[in-house]
Amino acid sequence: MPKYTFGQRERGLSPEYKAIYHTLKNNNYNVEYYDSLKFKDDILKINTLLLKKLKKKKLKIHFFSI
Repeated sequence: MPKYTFGQRERGLSPEYKAIYHTLKNNNYNVEYYDSLKFKDDILKINTLLLKKLKKKKLKIHFFSI
């Protein structure tokens, strides 16, 4: 989920970020943001890094917004 609309800071926070991440964080849920646009040209790298991160955390619930 991009933090900024179309990944561009000047466009402001994305609707997904505000509706999902920001809302959960403000309601005291323990959430972490993962910037999928960081490697937008390499889907394999995005997925590999995300899976590594998830395996380390051993969380009970995983929520994705693609």
